[in-house]
Order: sequence, then structure tokens, then C-alpha cells
Amino acid sequence: MPLVVLVGAPGVGKSTVQNVSLEQLQTVKPIKVAVFGDYMFEMARKAKLVENRDEMRSKIPRDKYRELQMKAAEQIARDAKDRSVIVNTHLSMVTSFGLIPGMPLEILKMLAPKIIVVIEADPSEIAIRQKEDKARERSDFGDAEKLREFQNYSRSCAAAYSVIQNVPVKIIINRQGRIRDAAAELTEVLKNVF
Repeated sequence: MPLVVLVGAPGVGKSTVQNVSLEQLQTVKPIKVAVFGDYMFEMARKAKLVENRDEMRSKIPRDKYRELQMKAAEQIARDAKDRSVIVNTHLSMVTSFGLIPGMPLEILKMLAPKIIVVIEADPSEIAIRQKEDKARERSDFGDAEKLREFQNYSRSCAAAYSVIQNVPVKIIINRQGRIRDAAAELTEVLKNVF
């Protein structure tokens, strides 16, 4: 079944855009939302590597992190065999060992998305959203300039993946107070894929 990879910096509004879009879509086809980090977190928590999702960026050794990524991708690929799936994830991750691809090449090949959708926003808006989100610990992203670098790296990853997998990339800007506009763009993409 078709699979869409939906990515963006933490705090960009990716999940909100996705949820509003799914409401707008009102499809009779069931669409599963697979939050890549949730799959990884459940495995890491069961292995007693972390207690919360935000610790994954700093407490898991790189080789173990990669192993968790692969296991999560395998589970999502199984889930996508019989239904349409949106994989909500990040194309890059801030870790204690630097920026890393959130979706290494073997994972991208395994999931074989029909399109990669990148949600972006002004980095200063993202920084404000991150500070206001008391449910998450995102101090490792820092200021607007670090978020700009993060978005640029993610955009570079999207371009590389697009070339390697021959898959289109759609960039949607989530402007402050304009969530419905961003969701409408995503809805059009999903209509064409699903």
C-alpha cells in the first residue's frame, strides 16, 4: 500500500498539520499514522535504555540507535503491507554525537515512500513553539539559528533521498496562524497518493 513520509523539525507543527489534513481528507480508506519515534521509544523503554522520548537523543549509543531505527522501520513496513501509512518522523536528528539522518538509506529503501513531505516554518517561530511546549525537552535544539541549520540539513537529506529513490519531495510552509492552509496543501498531496 502507499506510504508517505512526513517530516519536519520538532515544534514545526508537523503532527498538527497532519491531523487537520486527515480531518479534511475524510477518506473511506483507513490511513495509519506511524510515528517513527514512538516505535523506537517503546523498544528503547522496554530495553530500559531511556525513560522518556527526549532521552533517546542523548542516552542511546549510536549503534543501538541505528538498531532501533531498523527495528522500527521493519515494523512500519509490515504495517504498510495492507493499508496506507503516513510515517511521521524526522529526516535528521540532533544527538550527542551530532546531526544524523533520521532515515538512513536502508530504511528509506525498505519503506519505499511514494513522496516525502517536508513541513517547515520560520525558525524563530519554531523556537517559540518549542519553548511553549512544556511536555517535551528540546533545549538541545537551542535557538533559531540552530533550528535553521537543522531545517537546512533536513532539506538536504530530502533532496538526496529524492535523487536516490526517485521520489518527489513536497515542501509545505506552516506559517504562524495558518495551519489550515498548510493542512490543505498536505490534503492535496494525500489525495494524489492515497
